[in-house]
Amino acid sequence: MGKRIVIKINYQYNEDWIGGSYYIQNLIHALNTLEDSKKPSLLIHSSNENAINELKSITNYPYLKRYSFNNLNILQRGINYFSRKILKINIFRLFPDFLFAFPSSYHEREQLEKQIFWIPDFQDKYLPHFFSEEELKSRDSAYTFIQNNAQHVLFSSEDAQNDFNTFYKDATPKQYVLNFASFHQDENLPSTIDVLEKFSITGEYFLCSNQFWIHKNHTIVLKAIALLKKEGRNICVVFTGKENDYRNPDYYSNLRKKVVELDIENNVKFLGFIDRKDQIVLLKNCKAIIQPSLFEGWSTVNEDAKAENIFILAANLNVNKEQLINYPNYKLFNPNDEKTLAQEIMNDNFTIKEIDYKQNIKKFGLDFLKIIEHFDKP
Repeated sequence: MGKRIVIKINYQYNEDWIGGSYYIQNLIHALNTLEDSKKPSLLIHSSNENAINELKSITNYPYLKRYSFNNLNILQRGINYFSRKILKINIFRLFPDFLFAFPSSYHEREQLEKQIFWIPDFQDKYLPHFFSEEELKSRDSAYTFIQNNAQHVLFSSEDAQNDFNTFYKDATPKQYVLNFASFHQDENLPSTIDVLEKFSITGEYFLCSNQFWIHKNHTIVLKAIALLKKEGRNICVVFTGKENDYRNPDYYSNLRKKVVELDIENNVKFLGFIDRKDQIVLLKNCKAIIQPSLFEGWSTVNEDAKAENIFILAANLNVNKEQLINYPNYKLFNPNDEKTLAQEIMNDNFTIKEIDYKQNIKKFGLDFLKIIEHFDKP
């Protein structure tokens, strides 16, 4: 067998942007579907050793270890010890075959020929009023650097790729689009009865699992619930997600006030950030998921629903149309008009056609490997 490809991946478990953490977890699960000889060796770069141990446990990936200078042999580490004392540098450094650069890692500007930079979306270009001036400048600086210096850049959707070429014309990197897929652990899930009792859920419910960020547009769901209630149709929507938006600290508390204002306290449940296994159980048993976001890169929520063959009510964004084009179980609504969402719920047409989602996971792993194999070997 030839030498196993070595890929460095930056990873921080971050509940404030859990989609980014799930992306890496799902990528490793997808690579685990490859035949053993093709599975790359993964060096996980993280400041949190517990996060890496958890990643090992979650993915059970056989060729995963922490990126550390302890991975050098004893002689190399010994030489580095003295070179730091005398020359103030490490003579030996770890240079993997390829580096997968997370959005938070744009400062890593070494070995650009080996790096693939990932850009999930350009929300800041369309919704700049949701960002501070400092963050807008920081994002633009990172994208401009990639435009002019990177050799490889990866997008989660064709929609994001089109935006890059619109806002950063004459970009020099080679471009790739990689649609990710969600992996769900079916074994060792808690029982449906236990989870529903845990959260005091009875009867049918819809699920909205988004971080409580202002662009996720929860308000439109609340307005649709109120509209349905006026029409004599009482529904229950369960909301999950981290209740913190650093850009708009009052967002969640204002949502709670809106619930009272609309008199729909008995129609909604806010569960906060819950265990991933509990979330999957809730997903498996909901009537449909609601994805009302004003902007997405490639929605983890949509992929989660596809993985379980759950009906999706999604905002009619171009990226959602791209993501759901081959999925038979969805309807789109106007994210700025609660009447269109209420009408889809009122229609009560949530017939499911089964798909074999495992093929999506395998394709995710294979497509990532194909992209890596396009790189010039060092």
